[in-house]
Amino acid sequence: MDDVLADAGHGNIAMDDVLVDAGHGDTAIDVLVDGGHSDTAMEHSSFVPNRKEHLKPAVGMKFDSIDDVLRFYKDKQHLLRSNRHISERAKSTLYNCHKTSIGTSQAYRLLHVSEGGFENVGCTLRDLQNYYRDLRSKIKDADAQMFVAQLERKKEVNSAFFYDFKVDGQGRLMRVFWADATSRKNYKHFGDVVSLDSTYTTNQYNMIFVPFIGVSHHLQSVFLGAAFLANEKIESYVWLCMWHIMDKVPEKIGPSLREDEDFWDRLNGCVWGSETPEDFESNWASIITDFQLTGNKWFSTRYLTRASWIPAYFMDIPLPGVLRTTSRSESANSFFNRFIHRKLSFVEFWLRFDTALECQRQEELKADNRSLHTTPTLMTPWAMEKQCSMTYTHSVFKKFQDQIVAARDHCFIQHITESEETKIVTISSLFGKKRMVYL
Repeated sequence: MDDVLADAGHGNIAMDDVLVDAGHGDTAIDVLVDGGHSDTAMEHSSFVPNRKEHLKPAVGMKFDSIDDVLRFYKDKQHLLRSNRHISERAKSTLYNCHKTSIGTSQAYRLLHVSEGGFENVGCTLRDLQNYYRDLRSKIKDADAQMFVAQLERKKEVNSAFFYDFKVDGQGRLMRVFWADATSRKNYKHFGDVVSLDSTYTTNQYNMIFVPFIGVSHHLQSVFLGAAFLANEKIESYVWLCMWHIMDKVPEKIGPSLREDEDFWDRLNGCVWGSETPEDFESNWASIITDFQLTGNKWFSTRYLTRASWIPAYFMDIPLPGVLRTTSRSESANSFFNRFIHRKLSFVEFWLRFDTALECQRQEELKADNRSLHTTPTLMTPWAMEKQCSMTYTHSVFKKFQDQIVAARDHCFIQHITESEETKIVTISSLFGKKRMVYL
């Protein structure tokens, strides 16, 4: 992995400030744009722009008026190197376009239209491309550091934002996980079944992007959290699995214990710090006794599965090459594939990810609004269909309604048998299938 990941957990570099404001002062970017010449030097130089022949003035040219003369030179003067620079407007447009996965060339086209012509943009496409190239080079050595610092700022704004990361002995980022407040809320509602997919294209450091996905009550994919992993070894997935379990703890204990710092210190020490199975079991038993959790079914169940998620139980397993790639996604329309590819840095990834996640959540809000304020069309006079149309979201109701219509069109009651306590209804289909329903 690239040494650019060194010292990922240190410093407090502002990601957005670097992206928007980079290029001010005496930097390589200024030299690149200005060609290394000051305005004064340019005014007194004999510099001749390198341009196509039809753009060059020539001896013997004739103009109908002085206005035509001025127009000829005015139309070309924006191409002079001394007149070109990356404006704040261009930087801001480039920044916003990359947030929405729009590349530099398209950003330049947008500037051309919004500024009223190429002559008003202030730079050429090559200038903008060079600016972005140098900007990426400038942030390269602090990329991981800036990414972690951005996560820390998110947590400072909202304490419900959770993140954790690990670095190796050289200070290189090995794994990082994050989940914001909305993701954690969604996990509580839709975390019964969680898809963990490690098949997405890695970033430029060959770190694997691993999103946690659930299914909402609108049958839409919902983001529950994500990680970057340096490898797919067992310890990386155990690290993720432990977060998955530990995040459930607050809802499984009482309010007083939830605020008990001693409890959390001992539990975290037991789970994360035990070096042998014997250490873990001893520490766990004392926690259960001291905090009166003997009758807690959730803690009892977690203990029974301890060998699958506690690191102490993996200490004697030779990890290299044991775990093969799993959780292969067959979805061709993956939400994440729209904005993740191998060339992205952490900073570029976060800009696109944050914007795309807002779009996903906006779709959920729109689905909420449709279900709350519109009524689906009923296909039968049956009371059951009407009741479910008011209970389910539109997406879930559509699946139920398909079954109702199929029952109406393809099934019929063959006969009914009644006894003192039970009614047996035999239902047959046009395909020869029979089912007995006991009422």
